[in-house]
Amino acid sequence: MNFFSNPTVRAFSVLVGMVIGAGFFGVPYVIAKSGTITGLIYFIGLGFIITLLHLMYGEIVLRTKEKHRLPGFAKKYLGKGWEKFTKISSTLGAYGALAAYVILGGKFSFFLLSPIIGGTEFLYQIIYFVIFGGLLMLNTNPMAEIETLMTGGLIVLIVIIVTFALPHFNITNLSLFNSENIFLPYGVLIFAFFGGAAIPEIKDVLGEKLSKMKKVLVWGSVFCILITALFALVTIGLSGSSVSQDAIWGLAEIMGPWVLIIGSIIGFLAVTTSFLVLGLYVKDQFRYDFKFNHTLSFLLTIIPSFLVMLLFKKDFIIIISLVGAIFAATDSTLLACIWLKAKTLGDRQPEYKLKIGSWLAYIVTILFIIGGVSEILSLLK
Repeated sequence: MNFFSNPTVRAFSVLVGMVIGAGFFGVPYVIAKSGTITGLIYFIGLGFIITLLHLMYGEIVLRTKEKHRLPGFAKKYLGKGWEKFTKISSTLGAYGALAAYVILGGKFSFFLLSPIIGGTEFLYQIIYFVIFGGLLMLNTNPMAEIETLMTGGLIVLIVIIVTFALPHFNITNLSLFNSENIFLPYGVLIFAFFGGAAIPEIKDVLGEKLSKMKKVLVWGSVFCILITALFALVTIGLSGSSVSQDAIWGLAEIMGPWVLIIGSIIGFLAVTTSFLVLGLYVKDQFRYDFKFNHTLSFLLTIIPSFLVMLLFKKDFIIIISLVGAIFAATDSTLLACIWLKAKTLGDRQPEYKLKIGSWLAYIVTILFIIGGVSEILSLLK
């Protein structure tokens, strides 16, 4: 069997491709503003919680015979009222995330191609949206193969740029703590780490190898958290407080224009894999949970995302902060509640069962509510 067609490899790449996206490039900026110690606390705390949530979502998927996305699971296990709420929350959050991917995808395309063929950054965002939005018309299997190849290239390029950046690392650039921005990383890191949209697709990709799902979710989550932390640390060690919002531009100013090229390729691959995974998730949500046909599901996925992109095209950090703090945190809270119900109401024996107390799910819910309110108040200052 070809390595890239191995179901476990493809499933791992789907999760990594979903997680390492726009949020990955926003993390160095918010950690530089809040301090390295603050960032370390967030990485450990949110990293653990998000990995746990991925495992909860995986168990929910495995306990359910039918194909659903989050609204469908909410209806099955929490009732019709929660289904309506989840449809609104998960869909609005997904639109914001897809818009952020288009903004950055167009930006990285502009960095790569404008010196050769010219054009404005906005034009590249439009072209990016047309090309990769059109790919969402494809089915799951060819999409997974595309994601596998792109994710493999992404990992190799990140390792290359981090390796060449290390000799320029200056520990004095690491600010330790800034109380004024203590809540700034919250929404961005949730956005950066949370890959729930990939988990139903991972079940489809694994096929008969569902016993591998737990390992894929654990190691995929841990890998994403570690590589994001390494990239953020190295980037801040080079750029200090002058880290750019997209991270890459600041690195290029120190290491030379070749970094802009390699970094833009990394960025392009990262946001494109995330865009494809999430876009497919939203389209399938309309198909399976809203019961719309394929064409209408496709249009309802891409058109609102494009409108959000037009509204926020100047500052993607605001988008991912709001999506992470409000919508991703809301979806995570719902996941914890659905998991509690699915343990007793599920109609299928899962390939793994989390051996944790219900109290932990309640604590996660409370933490997300407190964190979300704090992040919103911080953004309103």
